[in-house]
Amino acid sequence: YTAAAVGSIAFDLPVAVVDGNVYRVLARHFGISTPINSTEGKKEFAALAQALLPPDKASAYNQGMMDFGAMQCTPAADSAGCPLQESCVAYRENCVGELPVKLRTVKVSERRLVYVYIRCAGFTAIRRRTAGDIWQGLWEPANVSAFPELELLLGKARLVRKDVKHVLTHRIIYADFYLLETDERPLLPSDYIWIREEEMDGYGIPRLIQLFLESL
Repeated sequence: YTAAAVGSIAFDLPVAVVDGNVYRVLARHFGISTPINSTEGKKEFAALAQALLPPDKASAYNQGMMDFGAMQCTPAADSAGCPLQESCVAYRENCVGELPVKLRTVKVSERRLVYVYIRCAGFTAIRRRTAGDIWQGLWEPANVSAFPELELLLGKARLVRKDVKHVLTHRIIYADFYLLETDERPLLPSDYIWIREEEMDGYGIPRLIQLFLESL
């Protein structure tokens, strides 16, 4: 229970409790579609709950509201036997399953990538990104993050840019860019191909890699 719930139930304080069960009961009974996890929704439900609270019976009322939401007005409620059918807006309008409304929150993760652009006698090495990850089907230079064995290249490469921030819908990428100029082609995983540097424009590449190339 929240501090408000404990205080109201234990000491009969005139403070309305608004937990998940209460949100559900109020949203359905009054037909409120304001998202319960929005700033506006929190204020609206708190004000409504407080307005409905009988000051002289706060403890019993709060306990009853929470119990009603937990036992009768559940997330997958069968409203056929609900004693509040006649006054319930959601039941009357057949939208019980749609209330309460909750805004979806997007979890943003961070990811670090390390790239090495290999320049060898006018050629460079690239690979096509596979399915199941970002930038599916696009091309990229040597990716140390995907192939840890390529970390040996960093000892001979020059750091061009560090901690370049690139924001996608669900994640933030921080990338380090290196340049390796060599007279011998290093041994790379089998899915890399060698192309002339001027041919790079003919391959689809992510915006992050474009930033890399612009730095060279």
